[in-house]
Amino acid sequence: AQGAAFIVQALTAWYGAIQLGQGKNGRGKSMLVHSAAGGVGIFALQICQMCGITPIAVVGSATKARFLQDTLGLSANQIIIRPKSGSEFKKQLDQSLRAIGGVDGFDIIMDSVAGKYFKPGYDSLAPGGRHIVFGAATYTPRGDKGRVWLSPEFWLSIVPKFLTRPKLDVQHMIGENKGVFGFNLIWLTDGRTDPDELGRLINDILRPSVRWLPPFVGKTFKFTEAPDALRYFKSGQSIGKVVLMVSEGDAEKGTAQ
Repeated sequence: AQGAAFIVQALTAWYGAIQLGQGKNGRGKSMLVHSAAGGVGIFALQICQMCGITPIAVVGSATKARFLQDTLGLSANQIIIRPKSGSEFKKQLDQSLRAIGGVDGFDIIMDSVAGKYFKPGYDSLAPGGRHIVFGAATYTPRGDKGRVWLSPEFWLSIVPKFLTRPKLDVQHMIGENKGVFGFNLIWLTDGRTDPDELGRLINDILRPSVRWLPPFVGKTFKFTEAPDALRYFKSGQSIGKVVLMVSEGDAEKGTAQ
């Protein structure tokens, strides 16, 4: 289970924070990590520790905040419990930056949430800062009945959020000297990208000098329980990685119900 919880999550954190975020020489830098108690978030926080970056972690509950304090040694003023409004989130970011002291803003943001939390983060970037977007949980429907576009939530919540999603003026970005990078690891296997690139990244995260903690597996499910695993993942309660355990007989059993 730990092996399954390592490669994609560590690669995502490394590619975002190190390759795109330029966090390798991190002394004096700061990083905002969304969904910090998730699979990628935990690895991103470890990158902060290894590179000397000061992290601010964003989580969805007090339980997750305590997990980060107990597991990674973060202090209470390094953790934000995500509020419901973007304006309140901006106030919390300002307070966190004042607590850090001596910085003009965040140098790197690792963002898997987007939506109304994007602009407060972007506005809190330091000059030369990089906002790395690798997910958009805000726009993920909670239903699991297949045709989510028939549900009231899709039309009353997801669609309005998508239509009012934040947009940036490139001309302003030039003057502010800020950057936004979007990525998905799928591009490494799209057949057009140099196949050696994936190998180089894997070599980077497996170097002896890169000291990872054992991957944290929050919960495991049988392969036939895949729908339950997805429901749990989408509930917002999961910590670390949710892993499906596949046995030799699963192929004969057919797909999960």
